[in-house]
Amino acid sequence: MFDIINKYSKMKLAPWYDHQVHGHYGPEEALIDAIQTQSFRVILASMNLFNHITDWPKLYKLAKEKDCWQKVGALYDVARLYFRLNKMPLKYQTKKFIKKQYLIKRYSTTEKIYYPIKNKWNVEIPLQVEDIRKVIAS
Repeated sequence: MFDIINKYSKMKLAPWYDHQVHGHYGPEEALIDAIQTQSFRVILASMNLFNHITDWPKLYKLAKEKDCWQKVGALYDVARLYFRLNKMPLKYQTKKFIKKQYLIKRYSTTEKIYYPIKNKWNVEIPLQVEDIRKVIAS
């Protein structure tokens, strides 16, 4: 995961645990693993991976298996606010979500710019605008 994120992101990460995968491991798998770490730094660095997603059905399937598709969609919409990204196919955006989820445990949305995304995906987004600007600048 750390190798893929460091390859595509401006913000580099030092691996704090040994993450070994056998077989094919691309940006789709790295994005899911980054969201599941629930670490601010890893999630911020992984936002650039959306430009390198080529297999949206695979990402959707992996995210549904790990029960994190809402988080992927919310993070994608946040990333679209700051980066030029390839578009997500419409058939993956039109779902309605009842279950409330947190991008990072028990941190709620504080920035008003993220309220429409929070309401669309039903995911709390604890990221600050200044944090994302640091990622863009680095």
